[in-house]
Order: sequence, then C-alpha cells, then structure tokens
Amino acid sequence: MDEGTVGILVLILISIIVGIATHAMVANFSRALVISIIISCIAFQVAAFIHIGYLDKFFIIAMITTSFIIGIISALVGLPFYLKRKKSS
Repeated sequence: MDEGTVGILVLILISIIVGIATHAMVANFSRALVISIIISCIAFQVAAFIHIGYLDKFFIIAMITTSFIIGIISALVGLPFYLKRKKSS
C-alpha cells in the first residue's frame, strides 16, 4: 500500500468513526453533520501532522477538499440515524 492509499483509508476511518459518534449523540441531522465535518477535518489534519512531522503549507486547501468528502461520508453514515428518528416520531 502506498502513502496515498493509506491517507485515504485513514480519512475514511476517521470520518466513519466520528460520524457514528456524532450522529448517535446529536439528534439534529444537519447539526450533527456540521459537527462531524469539523471534528473529522481537525482529526485528519492532526493525524497528517503526526505522520509527516510538520504542518503542511497547503493544509487549508486540504481541509476544504476533505470537508466535501467527509460531508458525503458523514451524511451516508447519519442516514440510518435520521430514518430511525423520523420513523419513531
């Protein structure tokens, strides 16, 4: 596995874990989505910082780019929570 593939896998794992935790604790779907995106972006940048040893000079661009990917993953993860809450109310 090359370094790019590992980075993508780490991003996906962080997004799924944070998405599940956020959607389980926050009942409002859109609020949970925004919180999940923010926490996942920060966690991924911290993981990248730990991995390479310094803050990448293009981290702002990376945060913008990854926020779209994280948003999609978090929305997909939160969909069962949303449907379950909508069904029960």
